[in-house]
Amino acid sequence: MLARVGKLQERLLALDLDGLLIGHKPNRMFISGFTGTEGWLLITRNHSFLCTDFRYVEQAAKEAVGWEIVRYQRPFTATLVPLLKENGLRRVGFEEEYLSYQGYRKLVESTSGVEWLPCSGLVESLRRQKDEMELQAIRRAAQLDDRAFAHILSFLEPGRQEREIALELEFFARRQGGNGASFAFIVASGPRSALPHGVASNKLLQEGEFVIMDYGT
Repeated sequence: MLARVGKLQERLLALDLDGLLIGHKPNRMFISGFTGTEGWLLITRNHSFLCTDFRYVEQAAKEAVGWEIVRYQRPFTATLVPLLKENGLRRVGFEEEYLSYQGYRKLVESTSGVEWLPCSGLVESLRRQKDEMELQAIRRAAQLDDRAFAHILSFLEPGRQEREIALELEFFARRQGGNGASFAFIVASGPRSALPHGVASNKLLQEGEFVIMDYGT
């Protein structure tokens, strides 16, 4: 994970940024490894801060190894402002695709002397090229989904509800070590199999019907 931070810090230098504020959960998790639902990352040229509330401090310390964990009080700007001053940050980027206008206004109003600069795709550009850790995770997920498919074939029979099948797929994946459904599993049978996104319903499978399934962990 720290190698990813290093690559991002190189981009800060190239863009003449003192720091970058990251709040979008997929980007936050990719850079730090922290899976909690509440948190912000502040990455400077020399430091990496993970700011979260009291519920996630212990979890953050375990997941985001090598990061400086900061417990914040609401509003978040009360914690952010001292960090900006202590580290001499003047030009700070933010994720323009994910920060609301209201959030942007709060940053500007709370941080005099700081220039907030919209940044697009800084983390996403790193995510496009998969490292070995990600490749291993993709392989494990594909192998798990293969096992789930082999398992569900014996579960399909007339009289089963589509919802039962979707639940069995998810239960099996979780029992095998999966983290949960990537999206609402699609199970659609008979005429419903023509639906591009046929989320599982109460419909019962009938003899000789097509069954469409789309799932992932």
